[in-house]
Amino acid sequence: MSGVLTPAQFANLDPPIWEPSDSTLLEAISDTGMMTATTLLVAGTLYLMRMVTKRTATLTNLEWFTSTAGAGASTGSFSGLYSAAGVLLAGSADIGAQLVAGNRLSVPLTTPQLLIPGQVTYRALLCNLATTQATMAVVANNNTIRFNTPIGGPSAGLRASVNGTGLVALPANITPANNVQAGAFPLWTAST
Repeated sequence: MSGVLTPAQFANLDPPIWEPSDSTLLEAISDTGMMTATTLLVAGTLYLMRMVTKRTATLTNLEWFTSTAGAGASTGSFSGLYSAAGVLLAGSADIGAQLVAGNRLSVPLTTPQLLIPGQVTYRALLCNLATTQATMAVVANNNTIRFNTPIGGPSAGLRASVNGTGLVALPANITPANNVQAGAFPLWTAST
């Protein structure tokens, strides 16, 4: 036996395995049903979610979920996609209007990105609202330490991390070795 499930075996799993395509997504950090908690963002903090691509796909949008809308004009709120080396592959226009509207954010990338299986990327979220920052949906009871296991690995391997504070724009480059778990949250994110 090769260890690979046939399509018939895969379809008959009990319980069935959730796939991002079940929710019309190309990729997702987890099942949408795992958004069981929330967290208030800190202005100017660059939140990162590390993902490993499972199948070839061209990403046009990054998805986030705002559980409680923020308030006030944006002073620099963006989403973006970084390479494993920390190079900004694509960013977005300012997303302040989406952060104050709430619910699912579908953020268009300035340049669609072709990703291949095994490719590591970081989804980035930066919120700067004048009055109140957005409250975002997070995965599995907001337990970042459990989400980031195995503990003790290199900082670049953290699934949820922070890489910079006091920012008003996405940096052109980050150093993934400087990613930190402190202040990070397992934000729900996906791609379409």
